[in-house]
Amino acid sequence: MALTGSYGRSFDEKHRFALPKKFREILCPTESEIVIAPGTETSLSIYSLTEFERIGQKLTEKSTNRRETLTYLRIFYSQAEHLTLDSQGRVRLPERLVKFAQMKPKGELMLLGVHDHCEIWDRELWDQFLQRHAADFDDMATQAFE
Repeated sequence: MALTGSYGRSFDEKHRFALPKKFREILCPTESEIVIAPGTETSLSIYSLTEFERIGQKLTEKSTNRRETLTYLRIFYSQAEHLTLDSQGRVRLPERLVKFAQMKPKGELMLLGVHDHCEIWDRELWDQFLQRHAADFDDMATQAFE
């Protein structure tokens, strides 16, 4: 099932936020573990354990002799973290991921469903991203379906 929708969430001083029930049911229906890793455009990506392994398989198929690929792998895997949701569906982000995504403690986050994973954005950065790209949506849609 595709992950869809967007949800605003509070981000507390302990770097915790609640994962929406809809996302939990798809990402971790039988266990409470997820993987959060660096995404693009200062976002973080949330993966199920299965999806994270699938991505790992795809990455191992790529040439690791290229400097850019090696640098990406180092950053991606060194910053990724296996995390366990608490009984209330909350997760606590490590400081390194908070810094990577430029999140403000006691701020607001946006959680986005993006087909096979979720993204976490600082609310202000997400609003700026939408403002920059919303006007080009029709052109992007045309290119995506070519």
